[in-house]
Amino acid sequence: MSHFDHCKIKNLKVNLNSEVFPYKDFQGDFTKNKMATLYRAYVEFQKSYYGHDEVTPLLNRSDFKNLYPIIDVDMTI
Repeated sequence: MSHFDHCKIKNLKVNLNSEVFPYKDFQGDFTKNKMATLYRAYVEFQKSYYGHDEVTPLLNRSDFKNLYPIIDVDMTI
């Protein structure tokens, strides 16, 4: 099974067609356990993609941080 590295990411921006996403900075720090915004974006993706009001994330916060730091950027306007 593959595991991923968070690469000590602290901020992330996507520039697409002169638009910047997300509008608000992620400002996370995996090494200091400041990843609530990134984890929330991961959880919110399930809600928007599947159209459900309530979801159960496949990853808990520990697995998200240490094994699978999947970062989701909502690029809808």
